This record gives sequence, structure tokens and C-alpha cells, in this order.
Amino acid sequence: MRSPAEQDIINTYQAIVKAIVAHDANEWAEHVADEFVLQGGREPVAKSGRIAAIERQKESNAAVAIGE
Repeated sequence: MRSPAEQDIINTYQAIVKAIVAHDANEWAEHVADEFVLQGGREPVAKSGRIAAIERQKESNAAVAIGE
């Protein structure tokens, strides 16, 4: 059985993933801290940059791959 805190973490993660898959930048932004920085590419991407990327993906109806 999960604690309420653990369940909140799971629910938030699921909401973030669903927002990415649905290309819903506003929903994604509600669950991500303002100081968010995406690492792993050539340069770090701030929250505003990630929001812009999600919006571009929506415009092009890009496929989204979610890792394990």
C-alpha cells in the first residue's frame, strides 16, 4: 500500500506524462517548477523553452516517445 505522499508523486508524474503525450503545454506547466531545466541535449532548456517545444509538437502533431 502506498502512502498518500507516494500516491501524490505517482499522480503528478502521470499528469505530466499525459500532458506531454497530449501536447498540452499549459497542463504540463502546472505540474513543473519554475526553476525546471531539461538536461541531456546540447544545451540546457529552461521551462519556457520546454513549453515552446511542446507547443511546436502540437502544431506539427509530432509523435511522442515516453521512456520507462
